[in-house]
Amino acid sequence: MRPSSWRSLADICNELFKIEEKLRDLSAEDRRIQRLKLETPLLEAYWSWVDRNSGTVLAKSEIGQAFQYALNQKAGLMNYLEDGHCEISNNIAENNIRPFTVGRRYALKNIKEVTGSSPGARMEQLRAPSSTAWLKPPRLMD
Repeated sequence: MRPSSWRSLADICNELFKIEEKLRDLSAEDRRIQRLKLETPLLEAYWSWVDRNSGTVLAKSEIGQAFQYALNQKAGLMNYLEDGHCEISNNIAENNIRPFTVGRRYALKNIKEVTGSSPGARMEQLRAPSSTAWLKPPRLMD
């Protein structure tokens, strides 16, 4: 498959995820072998398209920066092929940390609204009285 448009790039991406779904139940070593056999040609087509088209846009434009970022990260993006334990996507990790990051942002916003002070100042207010009480400040801040 040789991509000629953005649509065919999406098709490559979709095909990679379909292959991954088929390989899900294989052992890590078998998954690695099948990835190299089935996914490498698709990824070579993708990188070929990026190389051909990255010079056709302005380097400072958003798409030019996206091309440059992809090219800079190529080795890392291809790394999953070599390890059958790795996932093609980091969605699982991102979904697992989302409640903590969303909750933290919500808490920091509300601390400022309720107290009128910044979260750092509020943490200092919590820490100061605890230094003489049974609470240990470093544990409070963890």
